Amino acid sequence: MTDNRILIFEDDRDLALLLERTFQKEGFVARCNYGGNGFMQHVDEFNPHLIVLDLMLPEIDGYTICRCIKSPDRNTEVKVIILTAKDDESDILNGYDAGADDYMTKPFSPKEVVARARAVLRRKQPQATTATHKLVKRDALLIDDDRYEISLKGEPLELTHSEYRILKALATQPQRVYTREQLAESISGNEYGAQKIAGSRNIDVHIRALRKKLGDFSYYIKTLRGVGYSFDIDSSE
Repeated sequence: MTDNRILIFEDDRDLALLLERTFQKEGFVARCNYGGNGFMQHVDEFNPHLIVLDLMLPEIDGYTICRCIKSPDRNTEVKVIILTAKDDESDILNGYDAGADDYMTKPFSPKEVVARARAVLRRKQPQATTATHKLVKRDALLIDDDRYEISLKGEPLELTHSEYRILKALATQPQRVYTREQLAESISGNEYGAQKIAGSRNIDVHIRALRKKLGDFSYYIKTLRGVGYSFDIDSSE
């Protein structure tokens, strides 16, 4: 038995009820909402630990809901699993950029949704040893993971969720070479999502965007041709 609360945003009532019953049978506290109207009120009233979110809701798209829920201003630990029929790679990347913790496509197994929810919730649990503020400094770059912020020379960088996760992965382990597949996993948090993302050159697009935002410090991100990328504060080529 668990006291984890699951909020389901899904306009297909039969599908929503199936998910609700499956979560309840597995010991979760689950509730359905069949549209997007007043979504934040539902979130605030139910105070869920995890939201299962369809993208194609009648009143408002799921990307917007996810961005609002994951806004730094809300300072919340709620997790989001997007569950949708939209299976293009661009849709998946947009979902992770909106802040999703996992992305699943229809058709699906309800039991797999529960298993993925458990995995995401395990990642959410705070560690007993993390009482101090989590800061990582690399030359002019400062990673503040508690605030979900990376700053350069004291100025916050405006990064998407995917860009944040890629730059954090690179800078946390300088000089380690990451393959595109490993960086894709840093975005999705799981191997399944990484397989969906890493099939094309989307990681390269994120790297180009990061280098542009780093400006004079774009040399931080090194390319190892045919292998992947690393972080190095040495500006010499």
